[in-house]
Amino acid sequence: MARKQAPAVEYVRHTGGPAWGVGVLVAQNREQRTYLFADGVKRSFKEAFCERFIVPAEPPSDEDRTRLARGLTAGGTATPKAVNLELEAEIRQRPDDPAPYLVYADWLQNRGDPRGDLITIQHRLAADPTDRQLRRAEGSLLDAHSGYLLPKAFDALIRSPRRAGEDPYMRCETTWFLGFLQRVRIARKPSQKDIELPALVSELLRHPSAVFLRSLVLGPLGLPEETSYIELLDAIAHNLPPLMEELVLGDFAPGTALDFTLTGDLSPVLSNMPQLQRLTVRAGRVRFDRVPKHERLRELRVAVSEMSEANERKLFGMQLPALERLEIEYPGLDGAIVPLKKLLDGKRLPRLAHLALRGTVSTRQVLDTIAMSPAMPKLETLALERGDLRDGDADYIVKLRGDRLAHLGFLSLAENPLSTAAALQLSRLTGKVDARPAAPARGPVTERAVVERAPDAKSMIAARKLAHPDKWMVVARDHQRLWGEYDGSDNYYVWARLDTDDTGCNCGSPKDPCKHVLALLLIAAHGHALVERAIPAAFVRRSYERPRYTPAWE
Repeated sequence: MARKQAPAVEYVRHTGGPAWGVGVLVAQNREQRTYLFADGVKRSFKEAFCERFIVPAEPPSDEDRTRLARGLTAGGTATPKAVNLELEAEIRQRPDDPAPYLVYADWLQNRGDPRGDLITIQHRLAADPTDRQLRRAEGSLLDAHSGYLLPKAFDALIRSPRRAGEDPYMRCETTWFLGFLQRVRIARKPSQKDIELPALVSELLRHPSAVFLRSLVLGPLGLPEETSYIELLDAIAHNLPPLMEELVLGDFAPGTALDFTLTGDLSPVLSNMPQLQRLTVRAGRVRFDRVPKHERLRELRVAVSEMSEANERKLFGMQLPALERLEIEYPGLDGAIVPLKKLLDGKRLPRLAHLALRGTVSTRQVLDTIAMSPAMPKLETLALERGDLRDGDADYIVKLRGDRLAHLGFLSLAENPLSTAAALQLSRLTGKVDARPAAPARGPVTERAVVERAPDAKSMIAARKLAHPDKWMVVARDHQRLWGEYDGSDNYYVWARLDTDDTGCNCGSPKDPCKHVLALLLIAAHGHALVERAIPAAFVRRSYERPRYTPAWE
């Protein structure tokens, strides 16, 4: 993710159009060339014409050079009508202060740039968000100048029609602040998989509207096996807005399986983003080629479905002197007790005030390590959720609460396997304590449960005929997921999660679950031995590509 050296730009001028200013080449074929000029207009000329009238030019002023650079990255459709580098530098110094934006608005309005009107309208809206007339004026302005204020591909994503029942996490979103993008959320539906996201992210981050972007959130990117943020992180590193302080990878709906989400090495994210203050990562796996180090990062959240020992050691060796909030979650997290002691020595994280570890094993040991650490007196909140605390640990926690934990403003022990009585005992401690017990775990698959999930009796009749392992090429289990390949009129790739109602199959049935999923669940309900084997990514991919036919298909 090292930054690449930008190629030198060749400036030209048109001898018959001095008022156009300098230009840069945008496109070329055998017959003609297209140039973007400093007046913000693209013009095309025949080759023979270019040889006579297009000549090299001296580099333009810093303002015109910036305008052309921004116009080029926006495909020539959003070349700023004017750029005031002095005012932009002042905004970067005071990004939350409306004053320099309003001065910029006057300056832009005098030059006919619609961004000046947008700044003014949004400033008035901030004072009165309920003003419908202002809200309509803002919408009309964004509609009228959509090609100028947003990249075309991203504008199309935002304007894609909403469908009934659509997952809101599949939506792209924008938050504006005084004429410029402040927060952008990018997601891609499976039907939009042809959209090249790395190119879109590059264009967006270099767009004139994103020069003061503060937050970038990446949600679902289409099919599960395509949920890889590696290329997008590379695009971000090469086009990083100077004010970007928040990056979120994996903004999925609660309960979404993270198994097939990849981020690659996160070390360059920290080294290439010196202004970053908040980093959230939710993925199947993450990698750290180096110990995480950063001077300004204030919040770090990492939730993964698995963590190798090597990456755990590097993660717990983090050196983040500005960190105030740390949240780590993955199954089997034991805090690697020795690394946890080093992490909380009071030197690596001297400002840590909020700590959350979720999914811990040996939770009592983890709690004891934290309570006795030099970092403990500075903690304001502590969460050890979804761990393995038992009723026998309650008395110990009460003693700690009266000793080492007494200063905490909030202690969360939610979703540990505590009885109602033990949870009540802990909740009565002084201060705010959340000791809600874990929700009852789903029991083993039963035939009755499968019948209750069937969409109709006909589906169950068909499923019973298929519920024989000898009719399947493979039937296996991968943790909380059953999967198998059924050899019928075609090969069907089938899977079902045991901890949620999520299922998948690439057959053409409109029913959910289909007869193949029901048959797979019946095989488990009948007690057939299932081999333990990781589910291939192809199973999930093909199940999401399933064609949908009418109910008459079955």
